[in-house]
Amino acid sequence: MENIYRAFEKLFSPFITGNYWKFKVVVVATLYCILTSMPKYQDLFESSLSQQTYYIKYLENFEALNDQIENPFEPNKFHISSHSSKLSFRFVPALLVKALPIHDLYSRMLALYILNNLAGIICFLCLMTITYRYSKNRLFSALVALNFAVLYFGKSFFHDTSLWNDGIAFAFLLLSITTRNRLLTFLFLLAAFFTDERALFGGVLVYVYFKLTDKDTNYPHRFPFISISVNDLPYILSFVGYGIIRLSLKDFFRMETPIGWDSGVALFLRLRKGYPLKLNFLAIITLYKFAWIPILWSMWALRTKKIVLMMALSSLLALIVISLSVEDITRTIIYSFMTLVTAFYIFHENPTLLKIKEPAYGAFILLFANFCFPTVAVVSNFIDVIPYFTKFVSAFSIWII
Repeated sequence: MENIYRAFEKLFSPFITGNYWKFKVVVVATLYCILTSMPKYQDLFESSLSQQTYYIKYLENFEALNDQIENPFEPNKFHISSHSSKLSFRFVPALLVKALPIHDLYSRMLALYILNNLAGIICFLCLMTITYRYSKNRLFSALVALNFAVLYFGKSFFHDTSLWNDGIAFAFLLLSITTRNRLLTFLFLLAAFFTDERALFGGVLVYVYFKLTDKDTNYPHRFPFISISVNDLPYILSFVGYGIIRLSLKDFFRMETPIGWDSGVALFLRLRKGYPLKLNFLAIITLYKFAWIPILWSMWALRTKKIVLMMALSSLLALIVISLSVEDITRTIIYSFMTLVTAFYIFHENPTLLKIKEPAYGAFILLFANFCFPTVAVVSNFIDVIPYFTKFVSAFSIWII
């Protein structure tokens, strides 16, 4: 394996040299994600979408998003069982598109899709920026970004022609930890929370990463069991601000999100509805594939930091429980992606715990293993295989012929 790593290091070295090395790596990661997820671009155009069997389902979601763009704070009028009825407090993507000088439905949907693509590019840049900040190692930073590219996380930005907009929430979460401006951290977190409520748990994991990496000891103030500084305030206030704003919107605009069995949101809904256990297990395992190993190892490594461990573990477990309580299991657990970001940081700081002297070598082993492991997204009661080789090879063969 070490010989393969050295060959890769030599082959990849042109991509991590020069002033624009991050952008070169982003191009590689983005092209890989697009080629291996094969987005259905035709679904963003009425003439081709209208010929598909899922036309009505897509159109309902598009119309709900368009209505939200027109009136972001209007009470939702869609049936409680639909995904569209859950959009009330997910209005940030709608506000972003509303700011653009476009007005017809399909142009707006195309703009939303482009925003998701841009979010993917931003996320890869952020991953390299925060990794290089502590490692000062370009190869390791690039490998961290590529590790996310070969997971569902990387595909979620580019194959999402359904426009769930999770990628936009991921971008805001990563921007909040990338910036060093406290006000921007606060605003980015709020934007993530109002893109999707599940980002609240991602926000806790962002705070965990911050607590592990923050070296600033200015203005310390001790509270029971935990040390709080002025740098903690943007994270804490973002949760408080979200609660206040959400309650205010509910009172002033009668906005709400339906929950309960009929709405498709109920405790352990998937298990109670009889979804196969093996399908649920497959979804959880293939979400991070072999990356579950460093994630679980990092939890063990945090055993001496009890409060931080409790926050990280409880957020991860909460997302797993929520994923089993809604229809889209994969899209829910992926909001825990910061656990892997944290795992890379802990591994870099303590590589000898795994008997690997070079952090970049460890990141390459994980990349190689996950590259060979198919990505599977489980939504509702079917498996959406985002293939590495089948569609790509067949499409490339047809193009060559």
